[in-house]
Amino acid sequence: MIKSLKVESLNGKLNLDLRFNHDLNILTGKNGTGKTTILKLIWYLNAGYFSQIFTEITFEKIEFNTDSNYVRIYKNSNNEKNIKNEFDYTVVVNDAKYDFGKEPLSEMIRYGRDNGFLSDILRETQSSLFFPTFRRIEGGFAIERNRHDDVYGGRYNLKESLSNISERLSNNNHKFIASLSTEDLTILITKKYAEITEIVNSLQKRHSDSIIDRIRKRKYGDVTEDTKILESIKRDIEQMEVNRMDYYKSFTAMSSIIAKVFGNKGIKIKNLKIGIGDISNAISSEKLSAGEKQMLSFLCYNTFNINHAIFIDEPELSLHPDWQRILVPVLMKQESSNQFFMATHSPFIYARFPDKEIIVDDDKGDEELIEDFVTL
Repeated sequence: MIKSLKVESLNGKLNLDLRFNHDLNILTGKNGTGKTTILKLIWYLNAGYFSQIFTEITFEKIEFNTDSNYVRIYKNSNNEKNIKNEFDYTVVVNDAKYDFGKEPLSEMIRYGRDNGFLSDILRETQSSLFFPTFRRIEGGFAIERNRHDDVYGGRYNLKESLSNISERLSNNNHKFIASLSTEDLTILITKKYAEITEIVNSLQKRHSDSIIDRIRKRKYGDVTEDTKILESIKRDIEQMEVNRMDYYKSFTAMSSIIAKVFGNKGIKIKNLKIGIGDISNAISSEKLSAGEKQMLSFLCYNTFNINHAIFIDEPELSLHPDWQRILVPVLMKQESSNQFFMATHSPFIYARFPDKEIIVDDDKGDEELIEDFVTL
C-alpha cells in the first residue's frame, strides 16, 4: 500500500503533505494545478523510475512512504542555474544513501536507462497500472498498417508507437497502458483465459485418471464396492465442477458486471465472448464506442489485477455522465483489493466521495463557468 507523499516546491510552487486511503484517492483541481504531475510522481516513486522523476519534475525535497519502502530525495544546491545541467541531489532509499554531488544530468539519465537507476535496491513494491490520458486511441481512419503502406511511402504506425511507449515505461510489475482500439484487452483476456483453461484441463485430466484407475481396480461382482466407487466418482465430478467454476469466477463476475453496465450486450473478443444476452450476435470489442472501450478497459484490468496500485488520469474521458457516476462504485464492487489514484475534473466522479478527495486546488475551474451559464 502507498501511504504518503510529502513534496516541497513541486514545480516551483506547490508544497504537499498527503496521506492516502487504502482504496480510493481522487485528486481534484482545475487545469494546470499539478494533478497529473502528482499522479506521475507517485507512480514513478513506487515503480522506482527515478530517472523519469529527475527529467520531468522539479522539486526541492520529496518524502515517500509505502508498506515496504521509504524514499527521500532532496536537492543539495540552491543554485537554479546548476540544476538545469547538473544532477545535484541526495537520494535515500530505505537504509541506502546516495549523494551524487554535481554529476552531469545527462550521465545520470543514461545510467538510469541502462541500469534501472536505484530501482534494483527497492524492496518488493506494490504492482501497478498507469492509464494516461492517451491510453486508448480509436482505430479506423486508416491508422492500422495495410498493404498499400509501402506503395505510398508508408504511414506513421501509431500502433507500434503506442506499443513502444508502453513497453519503455513498463516492467514486469508496473504497466503503462497505451493501446490502439482494444489490442491490449485482446491480449490480456486471451492470455488469462488460456492460463485458466490450462489449469482446469490439467485438473480434469487428473480427476479422470483417478476415476479410471479406481474402475480398473474394482472387484467384479462386488455390489457394495461398486456402489461406493460410483458414489466417490459422483463426488469427484461434483468437486471438479466446483473447482472449474471457482477458476472461472473472475470471468463470470466480469460478465455479470458487463451485462449490467452495457445493458445485456454481449461482447466478443477474438474467439472469446463475454457478457450475456444475445451471445450469438455479440458485438466485436473493436466495434464498441470510445466510451464503451474505456469502460471495458477499466473493468477488465481491475478484474485480472489484484492488490495493485491503479493510476488513472482523467477517468471521465469519453464517458457519458451516467457512466462517470457509476465508474468508481462499479470498480469498488469488483473487490479486487486495488488502491486507486485518479486525477479528475468531473464532479460526477468526485462529488460522491468527499472523504476520498484530495484537493490540489480549491478552485476546480467550474464555478465561474456555471455562473456564466446560469446568466445566459
